[in-house]
Amino acid sequence: GGFINYQLEDNIETIDEFISNSKEDVIILSPKAALYNIPLKINNGDYDLLLTGNLGSKGEKGIIEDIKQKKNCIYLLEDKQYIYQESKMIKEYVKNNLKEVGKIEEFTIYKNE
Repeated sequence: GGFINYQLEDNIETIDEFISNSKEDVIILSPKAALYNIPLKINNGDYDLLLTGNLGSKGEKGIIEDIKQKKNCIYLLEDKQYIYQESKMIKEYVKNNLKEVGKIEEFTIYKNE
């Protein structure tokens, strides 16, 4: 029941179309993940609100280990940091260890092969 402007609506449609057409799983590493996942009825668990206070007992290292284990997965990562609880450790891991394969809207696309 929120209001969004037309620019954000177009952004959501573009990202959701990318996710729907992808042959691999797509995980959005952003506090905004719910904007894109809710319309598609996607639940990526801890990834959907990837803030350091929400990562459970294994914390950031647990998420990084999970990323290492996933194969044929696409990650959308925003370079901009919005809030202080975003994990710099996870972002740096993705940037330094996964293959950058493109860009879409405000996201850089990384692939874990």
